[in-house]
Amino acid sequence: MNPVNYINDYFSISKDDIFLVSFPKSGNTRFRLAIAKYIELKQTSFTGKFNYELVNNLLPELGKGNINSARKILKTNPQLEKFPLFIKSHLPFSSLKYFHRKNKNILIVRLGPETMMSYYDYAKARGFIKQLSFSDFLRNEKTGIKAHVNFIKSWLPKADITINYSELIQNDEDIILGALQQLNIKFDKEVIKEAIIQTRREKATKYENKKDSSNYNFAAKKKRNLNDYFSKEDILYYNKQIKDTPLLPI
Repeated sequence: MNPVNYINDYFSISKDDIFLVSFPKSGNTRFRLAIAKYIELKQTSFTGKFNYELVNNLLPELGKGNINSARKILKTNPQLEKFPLFIKSHLPFSSLKYFHRKNKNILIVRLGPETMMSYYDYAKARGFIKQLSFSDFLRNEKTGIKAHVNFIKSWLPKADITINYSELIQNDEDIILGALQQLNIKFDKEVIKEAIIQTRREKATKYENKKDSSNYNFAAKKKRNLNDYFSKEDILYYNKQIKDTPLLPI
């Protein structure tokens, strides 16, 4: 974490920006891909291939220090001048509130143990963890189910729109268009539909992601067996932690 980046972003946030928040591996990128593709389709000055680097430049993550540069890209196109800047974050509201300007918030929630299994595989592939077992990962204060529960509880009262990950994947067009309409965002309906089609999983797996390796594709669907991750003790621990939340028990 670079404090300078957070300071730069703090002074760059506008009240019209929209926060797109989720716990890691919960669907934030699926939404961002569609919006970034929409911006690309509306912005004729872009050259080169659509990739994850472009997505991160167009829809910045809070704390990376590039909110102001992302805004400048939108302002260069009259068709996008009134289109809001979407800012990604995995921070709980208790941390993000210091950057908030009474912005609108979209919360994406992934139910069940899939989040923990997917996040564990992602953390290993990206090198965030090395020898940590899944059981230890599940109990870790920063990555585990308690962190997931605290994140959900902090954001549910603050979210203007809450999106279920499964619904987003299965019915992406209605969910994404519905969210934009609910927030009274003006957009080209046919172009956003095309953007959604072009960023579905079979397309997204082919987009360049410099952080991927030959053994891990960020966007690829992965088959996971619960028993390969969760022990009986893990299941008991997981179910105990998620009480009084929308997260589904095992």
